[in-house]
Amino acid sequence: MEDTTAKGGKGVLGSGADRESALREIESIKLDRIANPTIDAKYNDPRSAERARWLELHQKAFGKAAA
Repeated sequence: MEDTTAKGGKGVLGSGADRESALREIESIKLDRIANPTIDAKYNDPRSAERARWLELHQKAFGKAAA
């Protein structure tokens, strides 16, 4: 499959804007996790909504390699 994100299309990883948004949110979450151990614990719980969101963002940002 060809990744067409550089051409403005939706490639393997989705649109470039989706990927950039996911990367920004991942960075924000990382900072929150460092600052607050209680929040960090939620992201480590495999059944939590936070963990599901974390995995979803990584899928958008990094594709199948994140799975």
